Amino acid sequence: MNYFEDQRNIINSKPFRRLADKTQVIVNLGQNAIIKTRLTHSIETASIAREIAANIGEIGKSGYKIDSDVVFNACLLHDIGMAPLGHIGETVMNAVVNKKFGLHFEANANNLAIINQRMPEINTFTILTTIKYPFLIKENEKGKGLYESQFAEFNDKLQLANLQQNRTTGFQRTRLIETDILEIADDISYLFGDFEDLIRVFKGNTDDLWNNIIESLETNNIYNFDIIESFKNCVFYKDFKKMNSIKSNCIKNVTFIGGSVGFKDTVFHNVLKSLREITWSEYILQFSIQNNPKLAEDWEHCLEYIFDNIYNTNVISQIIFSETLKKQYFSKIECPRFDDKLANDRDIAKTILFSISELSDTYALKCIEVYKENINKED
Repeated sequence: MNYFEDQRNIINSKPFRRLADKTQVIVNLGQNAIIKTRLTHSIETASIAREIAANIGEIGKSGYKIDSDVVFNACLLHDIGMAPLGHIGETVMNAVVNKKFGLHFEANANNLAIINQRMPEINTFTILTTIKYPFLIKENEKGKGLYESQFAEFNDKLQLANLQQNRTTGFQRTRLIETDILEIADDISYLFGDFEDLIRVFKGNTDDLWNNIIESLETNNIYNFDIIESFKNCVFYKDFKKMNSIKSNCIKNVTFIGGSVGFKDTVFHNVLKSLREITWSEYILQFSIQNNPKLAEDWEHCLEYIFDNIYNTNVISQIIFSETLKKQYFSKIECPRFDDKLANDRDIAKTILFSISELSDTYALKCIEVYKENINKED
């Protein structure tokens, strides 16, 4: 398998390059080049995962070998279907299309949709590795999983890949080991990354922040001097050298144990728990779009306007930028594929939804501007 060619195709693709203008936490729009985006996060996740895969090496008596190139490429793809404006952007998109058409929008499932439409040549095993939630969305209370068409396409392939892997390793698993590596690399990347970004943008009282950090560390039984000093150096001196060392040790500590990928030492698991608590309360709730209700409301009203006007070609032409998708849209308008109106509505809405999911943050904000201009004209 030519995984290097896959890698080039991913990196040179438009969806991958758009991740440079997709929110990790802050809607940044190029204002601070140091703050992480979905692109920098995906690259770092891939780098971490490749190191973990190399460290784990072979598994089981038969010596199942983790292919670090597969893991690397899957990590490059793991956020390729992320909505504009972060997780709130995703949540609002799902709420609007579910209310109007009974459809779902879920970023992990959209990964497969993007890959299928934009990068169909990618190796099948790499695609299977990106599937973190191998079940139907409607059967999962958290709303994670696959669309029905995707489940029909990939379930048998995934079960076969799991069966072959289980026979080789001797473990009974329902998810690929490579996917476990992707997920733990993702956690390490975004948690350490969010903490670093928190320190860079934090303007509050550092003593209060430090007290909250100490409380979280103690709650999670972290009393290691070097770890505590690493956090302290970040908070008071914006010195990330020791924290990067902790991250490096965290990566090196990942292993395959008891049939799953995890940490040899619980202290590193606890460090991630603390980072998750700290970044959630001090960063995500304070700085993300979740703390910008006006933007979230504008995005919701914009989407409602768009999906109320799916047959208004003037409106939709303003928000579908891909010529390929425009052709799909007009084809569905001119030659409906179903006898049932709701089925046709859903079919057209899916094309529009896919187009919106590809938007960068900049173009999502342009859509909001277009919506407001149209509303003003109508008034």
